[in-house]
Amino acid sequence: MHDDIGKELSSLGIHALSLDFRGFGESISEEFDRKKLSELPRNERRQAFGDIREYWPEDVQLAYDFLRNRVGDTGLIGVVGASCGGRQAKIVAENNPIDAISFFSSAMTNGDGAIEKYKEKFSKIPTLFISAEQDATYKFTQKGFALNENIKTKFISYKGKIHGHPLLTLDTRLGRTMAVWFDNILVK
Repeated sequence: MHDDIGKELSSLGIHALSLDFRGFGESISEEFDRKKLSELPRNERRQAFGDIREYWPEDVQLAYDFLRNRVGDTGLIGVVGASCGGRQAKIVAENNPIDAISFFSSAMTNGDGAIEKYKEKFSKIPTLFISAEQDATYKFTQKGFALNENIKTKFISYKGKIHGHPLLTLDTRLGRTMAVWFDNILVK
């Protein structure tokens, strides 16, 4: 879904790595297949998806380690958390040096103290927030943007309730906009 953003980043000389979470995209196996799991009864489906999500932080950490190895100890790294990936972006940024972060249709609720943790750990990191006004992620986007102290932080808002990847179709320049924003922070 996000190959265009990767191509835009690459055109600017930025190493880009996109990963599918287990059970999604090209990361489907007999055990991890989102479509098959969707056919399960509700309680089983909820448990199965929960089981898959348990792997995600480790998978994202492996991707981070691969990228860190690619750019070296002094290379700058930015992460994009799109939709449910926002939580994973937050987790990897809590455990590793991150120089820029984007929450793209990504919400972190107050239930796990995310807003407070964001203020404590991320308010000085340049952040690109993207959300549609009627999307469930919009309230976090507003709060996160208000709490962020970095002058390079940006908030892109859209009308309606579109969530995630369809925003890239709606605004064909969004991928380029994201890439240029990261370029302004990560390339020195």
